[in-house]
Amino acid sequence: PMYARLRLYAIVALGGLLLSLLVALILSSLLQRVVSAPILDLAHTARAVSETKDYSRRGRKHGEDEMGLLTDRFNEMLEQIEIRTLELGKANEALHVEIAERTRAQREAQDANRAKDEFLATLSHELRTPLTPMLAWVRLLRSRKVDEATAGHGLEVIERCVRPQT
Repeated sequence: PMYARLRLYAIVALGGLLLSLLVALILSSLLQRVVSAPILDLAHTARAVSETKDYSRRGRKHGEDEMGLLTDRFNEMLEQIEIRTLELGKANEALHVEIAERTRAQREAQDANRAKDEFLATLSHELRTPLTPMLAWVRLLRSRKVDEATAGHGLEVIERCVRPQT
């Protein structure tokens, strides 16, 4: 009788323990769906956004509790990042256009500067070529150390050099 009662108590205790474990397993499974699933879903969304850089993705809201509030704030943060990313993209595009325009303008200015330098070099050469003999003859004629024939020839050279310039 005492062993039978002891065995009965052991079976009841073991049954109670197994029933408690079963209830705990069922409750933990339900709580995991309520607590862990929204957290895991939000973590999955965060990983997907991080890997793809697609800031238009949003976390799925599971309720109006703290997890729902966390999901709302997470989605607001993603929205702000998405807006800033679009603004940065537009600013970057405008910057590339401006750089291209400035590069083109700089190239045009360099080409114009090169053309100006070439023109001035040509003009300088064209002016110096006839002026050199004219200056030499003017100095020689001023010195008055030349005869009439040489002076006449010098004036002809000066006149011949001036004629193309007028």
